[in-house]
Amino acid sequence: MRIKQFIKRRVRRQGFSLVITITMMVLLSLLAIGLLSLASVTLRSSSQSDAMNEARGNARMALMLAIGELQKHVGQDTRVTANASLVDASTANPYWVGVWKTRTGEALESGDAGMHAIDHHESPRFLTDLRTSEGSEGPTSWLVSQPSGETADPNESAGDDWVTILETNDDATRVRVPRVRLDDDAGSFAWWVSDESQKARVNLPDLQEENETFSLVAAQDFDLERFESSTAGTVLAGHSAQPKDRLLSVASLDTAGLLDLDAPTALRDSLAEVSHHLTAHSEALFTDVKNSGLKRDLTTFMALGDIADRGGLVGIRESDPILPGEHHQKTGPRFGALKGWSDLADELSGSSGMASLSPRPPNTYRLSVSNSAAGAVRDLTNVSKPAIQPVVVEASLGWDFSPYSKPGQPAVEYMRAHIMPRLILWNPYNVTLTATRYVTMLKHPLYGGFQVRGQTFNTRSNRFYFDDFCGKPTEAFLGFVTEPTELLPGETKIFTPSVAASNGSKLHGKAAYFDPVNYSSNVLTAEQIPGVENFYYDTNFVLPAETPQNRYNSYGFSSNMNSFYATPGYSDEFIVAQDTGSGSGRVTWSDVTRGDSYPRVAHFFCQNWGLNRYHKWYGAEKSDHPSNNGTQFREFRPGANDIGSLDNRRAPRLWRRGVRMAWFDDEAEYVATGKKVPKARFTVPWFASANIRGGMVYHSSWLNIPFAKGWQFPAADSHMYFRQPTDPSLLSNFFPPSPVAAPDDSFPSTATLYDVPRSEVGIISLGQLQHAQLSYSSWHPSFVIGHSQSTMNADLDATAIRDKVNDPNRWTGDKPWEYDPLIQQGRSANEHDDEVLIYDLCFEANEALWDRFMVSSIPFDGSGSNRRPNWDGQEPLPVGTYVFNDGASRWSRERLRNELTSDPAIAYFEASEFLVNRGAINVNTTSKETWKALLSSMRGLARESLDGGRSDGEHPLSRSVISKSPGVTSLRTPQESNAWNAFRSLSDTEINNIATLIVRQVQERGPFLSVADFVNRRLNEDRDESRRGLLDQAIKNARTINRAFDRNGQTDTRDIGDVSTAAHRPEVISYGLPGFFTQGDLLTAIAPAITARGDTFKIRAYGEAERANGSVARAWCEAVVQRSVDYLDPTDAPTQPAIDVTNGEATVNKLAPTNLRFGRRFNVVSFRWLSPAEFQI
Repeated sequence: MRIKQFIKRRVRRQGFSLVITITMMVLLSLLAIGLLSLASVTLRSSSQSDAMNEARGNARMALMLAIGELQKHVGQDTRVTANASLVDASTANPYWVGVWKTRTGEALESGDAGMHAIDHHESPRFLTDLRTSEGSEGPTSWLVSQPSGETADPNESAGDDWVTILETNDDATRVRVPRVRLDDDAGSFAWWVSDESQKARVNLPDLQEENETFSLVAAQDFDLERFESSTAGTVLAGHSAQPKDRLLSVASLDTAGLLDLDAPTALRDSLAEVSHHLTAHSEALFTDVKNSGLKRDLTTFMALGDIADRGGLVGIRESDPILPGEHHQKTGPRFGALKGWSDLADELSGSSGMASLSPRPPNTYRLSVSNSAAGAVRDLTNVSKPAIQPVVVEASLGWDFSPYSKPGQPAVEYMRAHIMPRLILWNPYNVTLTATRYVTMLKHPLYGGFQVRGQTFNTRSNRFYFDDFCGKPTEAFLGFVTEPTELLPGETKIFTPSVAASNGSKLHGKAAYFDPVNYSSNVLTAEQIPGVENFYYDTNFVLPAETPQNRYNSYGFSSNMNSFYATPGYSDEFIVAQDTGSGSGRVTWSDVTRGDSYPRVAHFFCQNWGLNRYHKWYGAEKSDHPSNNGTQFREFRPGANDIGSLDNRRAPRLWRRGVRMAWFDDEAEYVATGKKVPKARFTVPWFASANIRGGMVYHSSWLNIPFAKGWQFPAADSHMYFRQPTDPSLLSNFFPPSPVAAPDDSFPSTATLYDVPRSEVGIISLGQLQHAQLSYSSWHPSFVIGHSQSTMNADLDATAIRDKVNDPNRWTGDKPWEYDPLIQQGRSANEHDDEVLIYDLCFEANEALWDRFMVSSIPFDGSGSNRRPNWDGQEPLPVGTYVFNDGASRWSRERLRNELTSDPAIAYFEASEFLVNRGAINVNTTSKETWKALLSSMRGLARESLDGGRSDGEHPLSRSVISKSPGVTSLRTPQESNAWNAFRSLSDTEINNIATLIVRQVQERGPFLSVADFVNRRLNEDRDESRRGLLDQAIKNARTINRAFDRNGQTDTRDIGDVSTAAHRPEVISYGLPGFFTQGDLLTAIAPAITARGDTFKIRAYGEAERANGSVARAWCEAVVQRSVDYLDPTDAPTQPAIDVTNGEATVNKLAPTNLRFGRRFNVVSFRWLSPAEFQI
């Protein structure tokens, strides 16, 4: 039975095998068919893959070609970059990047250093601009792909054979470039370079947000809250709230959409468009685009002082002139002036808000000229430290006369002179000047006829002022001392006779006897309202007897000799000196003139010569003149004055002799003097055309003549001073006085101009140095670095007046209007007779500093010679955007710490190598949103003031770290206290307008061939460009910002007179007031952030290849490349410049040929392939 069953089973298994066999045959057939199909698919896929690989290869080749073009055209230091929109706002391809050489004719590999556009082209005595005479040179290259043999032209419209390499929703922002086809149908490629330094960096946090003080001085980041896309509106709202770590994690622009923004999709949807204005990669090197090489660090110099040469590199000394060229070697400013200004931070006492400083003199030398007081005056040949002293607003002598009788001689009357000195001092600094005693020596008139009781006498031969003064300076000068006085920030004090404090015998409690020998007996005080108190001196001049007929006659200066005046050698002089000794005890003529303990605060020389003409000043007139009070000749005692009591008797106005600073509105004085001088008035922009800290003023009494024949030094002054002082009757009506205006004009009694460095901040921006004193001469401007207004000291298209500096007789001749020996005296006497004295100091100082130096902000500990840098390469610097350069091959953080400890001076040469400027902005950018983001870096910060208040407005931009009063959003008139003590805080709308107008100016003036070229006015005849720097022009065009000043206080154009350069004065008198917004306010903030070229570039490359079936494979890639401090050939140190200008002549340095040709190495810092879906981002 079992077998049966077995047989049955066996039969069944045989049938199954057949079925399986047949099934397997079918499956094998299907498999064979499948394999054949798969083979076909594989063949087709392989073909497509080969095409894509070929397309990618072409894209990589395009990328390599783009890098090669960058290395070839942008590797050298002396290059600047700009978009085509700068050249032509309506160009067809606005986002193409062009490259310009900064030096005409430069061919370093051939040994030709070329010439920078701004140099001593016409004469070694002044600068001119080649672009004015020869036109601007075009770019050397446009950084886009271009078929062989063709030249890229951004004005060319896109053709059929062009490639869209950046796709956007707006045709204006789309980027298309020419396609380059390869031979043998190998495909084609295209590439485009974008300059990332023209964009705001989206991942730049404020590393100093915990120390707002630094953030209020230098821009630390970009404010992107109001960044606007033309298609999507505000796309970065919420950006300012992002934590530091989150911002730093943004590796590329496309990942910025991952930030926690108010509307993240808006940014992601508009990334292609905003990529023209935003970047995640931007770092600038500290290179000199004008003369090549790395910049030198002023922070290190200002901390350490003199730094010796090393390794073929020239060091720096405090005595070195700032301005290059042989004609500024003696009288130009020296680097010590910058260090001296920076050192003030360590010399302050008290807290920042209540800081005080002891007045200190500048460098001096002993001046001695004929019939003039010798003494320690400012050495114009050694401008190497600041003078921290008050400004003399007025120094004058008032006169009156009365009869007196000597004991026992009642029938004989003698002349009694009443002397009414007045000294007004103003502290223009934002720190208190500690109590100091000042000495003033005022020269009385030498000539003039005087009538009394019907008879006329000669004032000199009859000696009725003093008994013996002719030819003796000891008697020609009347000396007085002030009580030791403290001057608060911006404060003005008026000093008048103090009978109580003076030592001489008293007369009715209103006069003290004048001591002509011991000046300390004649005390002036600032603690009383100016009144009738005076000094008196009894002469031996016998008066005519009084009769009924002459009793009521007027007295005073006769009609035929009615002027106070002087001849050369007998000029009026007014001297104010600082007592640097104990501040007590005797002071004599010998003390002041034979030692160095009484350096000059101010020394005024008032001569009457001008343009080969002799001219009288103003009429002194007699007592009955309408301006002279109507006082009658009566004995000085109570009840003796016929027109009132003794308390009302003041010196006749026209009998006051001295100098005073011009008022903001001096129309009345101009009209009065105009009756004597047949010329229109001469108005002066206070701080743009005059140096209120000059301290030595030569003044031609003819106000309408700023320059006399040749280069008359006495008349080449600032016109900040009149020789006719303020009416004493007016001064009794207000107390304290205003330094800037007449009493009835309602101007403030304080005015705070200069920001003294504080130790909490120091100097971290080159813009802060606008407050440094770079001149002791009164005809230079009050603010220099960062400012650039046209000046009557120069032609519009040069930095001096050609026909003056080229006059071979300007230092010869024996006429006082041609030559004066003062400037030929000093420590380097007669060694500087070919110096240029009258020139555009702002322009030349900016040209010398902005591209040659950096301010690293590296903190230093200690003081004096013991200062040492304190930075480990990790902690944020005060300028938080300056970070350790990880791409510097010679530096590591460990080496940094060791070197800065053992050799601090190395930072002067190599800070520019081991630091990099993260997020720097190329001033050639035409991105309004970028400018707006940079200018808004201080938005929302609270700036405190000395008065304790905080600023209004969204943007507290100020040229001062700490102002006296808080910033304001508007001003109505220049009379407001805020105009002189606060600053102009800007609104969002005003920042937006300025950004728009900056772009417009960049397009009109660019490309800028250096940072100084951006800061300075242009040396040409253009109405606007030659008048002011770009930022000032943008502010002016904004109109509303300085409207209060534009409406009040324009210079008078009728007063050109005999001097054509008078028309070159700034148009607004009040330029430079704290409330007058200038480019100096902007540059303080943005100076650390600006550069003139790109060092970071984004390359977008495209490749394509054709498949066998005729379709096209396409590939896109993107790379960010960064220029390194290292040369392409590492045999040359990064600090070695390609051009050597050490000896004043530009020569090519001995670098490796590769480095002369290609400059510094470009490195790829990121690379990625773009998918077809994202290639537009």
